[in-house]
Amino acid sequence: MRVLVLVAVLLTGCWQHRSTPGGSYASRGSGNELVLPPELGEAARLRKLVMEQPVIGRIDRGPTPVVIRGRVAHRDVPGLVALARIVHADVNRRFVAPRGENHPPVELVLYEDDTEYQALALGYARVPAGQGFYRPDARVAAVNLSKGRGNLRHELVHPLIVDDFPQIPAWLNEGIASMYGGARIRHGKLVFVANYRLYDLQLAIEERTIPGRSRLAFAGRDELYGPDGAIYYAVSQHVVLFLERTGQLDAYYRAVRANPSARGVALAAAVDWRRFVRWASELREGRRPPRP
Repeated sequence: MRVLVLVAVLLTGCWQHRSTPGGSYASRGSGNELVLPPELGEAARLRKLVMEQPVIGRIDRGPTPVVIRGRVAHRDVPGLVALARIVHADVNRRFVAPRGENHPPVELVLYEDDTEYQALALGYARVPAGQGFYRPDARVAAVNLSKGRGNLRHELVHPLIVDDFPQIPAWLNEGIASMYGGARIRHGKLVFVANYRLYDLQLAIEERTIPGRSRLAFAGRDELYGPDGAIYYAVSQHVVLFLERTGQLDAYYRAVRANPSARGVALAAAVDWRRFVRWASELREGRRPPRP
């Protein structure tokens, strides 16, 4: 039953900035070399392919253990594993409820070669996924490192919070993951900043196409992966960042986990929308936002 819920909740892929060069989605490579016997089932085929990648690290703490895989440069391995450990520890500390049993491990597979990653995404991502994707049914998170290490942070967040909160609203799932994806590491700690998605947010504010608070609260797959997906990703990330800077993010997450149907009421109580829009209009990419 849990697997069915996970599949229904979100098969996650990640939007790129609209100005990213061509091939930003799963558009490169034929994928033919990745076709395996259909009787295995798609999720099983994906897991089989991923299991061929060498293990470069493991994270065994918390209810969601992680196996880190990938053919990456030897010099990059310590930094990538350390980054995964920092994110894993922070998400578990802030969001994940203590439980007496563990989930099956998640395979976090890293690709430094864009063509190799795109071939996998073409065959196995179910939404636009130029930077990375998570398949809950296969328990596989794939990361395109050629587009930046932030994609590792982003994709690792998904299995941790989906395992903790299977019914998490799509916007909150992507918003939290995007906040981590845009973070910087200073002295071994995460610092959350506005990143490239700020462009889409501020353009939507200027053009008055920004969705309202209620529309965001109930946004699902159609909005996140539809024609206005870049805007919804940007708004989701920066509303989460707003909650972070006002000290309300952890409490909002716990409240919605306890009662998902209250997500609209809880967001209305936590975010003054006019205040958010004014605050967002003044943000600068790469800088830690001021307290609203």
